[in-house]
Amino acid sequence: FDVADNDIKFKNANFRIKLARGLLRRMYHYTPQFLFQNGLTALLKKIWENAHLLISPPPKNGKKTIHQILPNLDYGDAISNQAIIVKRLLRSLGYRSDIFVRYYHYKVAHECRRFKPKKLTANDTLIYHHSIGSELTKHVITHPGNKMLVYHNITPHQFFEPYDSKKANILKKGRAELASLSQYFDFAVGDSDYNTKELKQIGFQRTEVMPICVEPAKWSFKPDKNANLY
Repeated sequence: FDVADNDIKFKNANFRIKLARGLLRRMYHYTPQFLFQNGLTALLKKIWENAHLLISPPPKNGKKTIHQILPNLDYGDAISNQAIIVKRLLRSLGYRSDIFVRYYHYKVAHECRRFKPKKLTANDTLIYHHSIGSELTKHVITHPGNKMLVYHNITPHQFFEPYDSKKANILKKGRAELASLSQYFDFAVGDSDYNTKELKQIGFQRTEVMPICVEPAKWSFKPDKNANLY
């Protein structure tokens, strides 16, 4: 059940979600402490130094805006979890920051906003997560402000062709888009050395490695006594 696919049919539910999202944004100040232990803050500082004004410290008067854009925000998905963690970190550092998506799972509806071009301003910095083909790509590359790409690798579409032609086409489109993105982004990071090397091979000049973020505290609970192991 994806709220984004059912906004018209479930207007009352959508209103409750929007209301809850607004309240949570005003009450939500939690930033995982482990972020400051695993070097992510140091990496952001390094990005500031290398990318100059791409992700510069907020000005003394007013706040700088850094938004993230990705096709989907799903529940329990690694890319989605990273986007949420990065949003919390950016907000804790004083930035205005939201996650804009085309589709989202209802369990993480309060963490994101539905993408509409008019919600962006020319001065906004964008962080674009790329792993599949998306109709959002065209909006990102034409954005006049600073842009950063986060590359999560793309599963070869051939694996899906015998079973899911729709998913195979999305992956194929993502691979085709990647080949032309270097001219539009000021800076790019990959999940691993492997991904970063691929970025350099297709023309990205300024790259760094930024591993997927995890939140170990989410798993600090005892397992169910009656849980089946397999």
